Parts: sequence; C-alpha cells; structure tokens
Amino acid sequence: CFEYGDGVEQNSTKAVEWYTKAAEKGNSTAMYNLGDCFENGKGVEQNSTKAVEWYTKAQDAGDEDAEAQINQIRERLQNNA
Repeated sequence: CFEYGDGVEQNSTKAVEWYTKAAEKGNSTAMYNLGDCFENGKGVEQNSTKAVEWYTKAQDAGDEDAEAQINQIRERLQNNA
C-alpha cells in the first residue's frame, strides 16, 4: 500500500520497512519487492548487489519471476563493465 499510495499516502521508505518485515517472515513476494526497491532505488539507495541478494532469496522461496530479474541485472552489469 505504501509503495503505490493505495489507501495511504505514498511512502517508499515505509514500503521498504514493511517489505522487510514480511520478507524476514519468509514472504517471497516481499523479497521480490525488496529486490525491486534496491534495483531501482525506491525508498533505499540503489544497490544492484542487494537487489540480486533479495531476488535470489525470493527465487529460493519459490518466486518464479525473480530469476529473470537476476539475469537482467547481471547482464546490465556485464555490459557496463
């Protein structure tokens, strides 16, 4: 809700706080969303390493979309090297 302002004032920092709480309890969607936040610098400083870490946790927890994001980040980093 905080990420998109759904019923509350939009606040990316609060979204990250709640995603973190849910991710720590094993929620794969929250793990994926944290990866997205770190990948795009939403509510946190952009950090590709942390994005891959969270996407990997999401993948390990069963999120089927996370692998594509991991591959996309790795490809982007290779192209920028």
